Amino acid sequence: MRGACAGWQTGGGLISIINGASACIFFVLGIWLAAASVPGSVFATWSDTVVLDGTPARNGSMTQRIAGVDIGLAELCGGERMSLPRVRFSLNGSVMGGSVFCTTTPTTYNSKALLSIVLWVSFAFQVWRVSYSTDSLDYSRVAPSESGHAGLSYYIYRPDFVRWLEYTVTSPLQIIVLCGTVYMCNAQQLLLISALQGGLTQCGYTLELCIYHLEIAANEGGKHSREFSRMSAKLLAVFAGAVYIHCVIWDCILSALATHSGNTRHCDYGMERLPPMIHSVVAVQCACFSLFGCVPVAQTVAIMLARPDSMYRVWGGAAVAYSLLSVVSKGALGVMFVMLVTDGSCINTGAGRACLY
Repeated sequence: MRGACAGWQTGGGLISIINGASACIFFVLGIWLAAASVPGSVFATWSDTVVLDGTPARNGSMTQRIAGVDIGLAELCGGERMSLPRVRFSLNGSVMGGSVFCTTTPTTYNSKALLSIVLWVSFAFQVWRVSYSTDSLDYSRVAPSESGHAGLSYYIYRPDFVRWLEYTVTSPLQIIVLCGTVYMCNAQQLLLISALQGGLTQCGYTLELCIYHLEIAANEGGKHSREFSRMSAKLLAVFAGAVYIHCVIWDCILSALATHSGNTRHCDYGMERLPPMIHSVVAVQCACFSLFGCVPVAQTVAIMLARPDSMYRVWGGAAVAYSLLSVVSKGALGVMFVMLVTDGSCINTGAGRACLY
């Protein structure tokens, strides 16, 4: 085992090369983003507010106004594609109506600033990893208390808490930036989605712990033991919860994009479709975030198939996959966002050039 691990460390190891390259990429992107002129990177937020007829004397006035707005929406979007929702309540036996409107909130988000935080935080974590020489890296297969390591340490061949700490800090900010590109600007919705994303990353760490104990159960009791079955059930339960959270997040984002795209096609906006860059940004980020969930699946399958003396390769491969996905998702979002708000949000129409930002 030591010989195999030492072979992985030879020449700094692939993971050390990736860490060094990632640090350089995040540094360059951070400098480039700071120097780039990014107009329209600040977006305001709003919240839903129910407005009702205030007194019986005003009964019907709000309903009439809502009907007038619905007529205007029908003319704009051709039919009943959009209309204001109806809300009703009763006061002293008199039924009154109202609707839901949006009001601005004092909260604003600067997408450029959020992306800068993502890049520089990622750079700091990568520098911290690179600072571990190949001799001081923890390649051990034992628990921290047994290996003598105290505090945060960089682990390759077992669960790495620091990796998921980094993702907990950066991925919610990435989600907020992404939501802004598809006009998801409801303040409460942004908080909930970003919080879900932060919790999802901790599911990733929990999955690694389950995989680690699944490996131990396979080595000590065999792959048909009761302990192995018990850990497999726990792993499946955690993964199912993580998949559900992931689907909720991306259902919100993709639904908003689909609605926005449909309105652009059917409403008289002066443009027949959204700029392709918006779809590209969402597609790349959805693919990267989804692939993060594929890594523990592949890792679990490999653990079930691998021999005990080669399981270190499974953990090394997972570390490489996570590092590559991290730099691709963050780097692509930074580059594509700047392209989006500078020129990618524009499209040529029969009436001229139309831009969303």
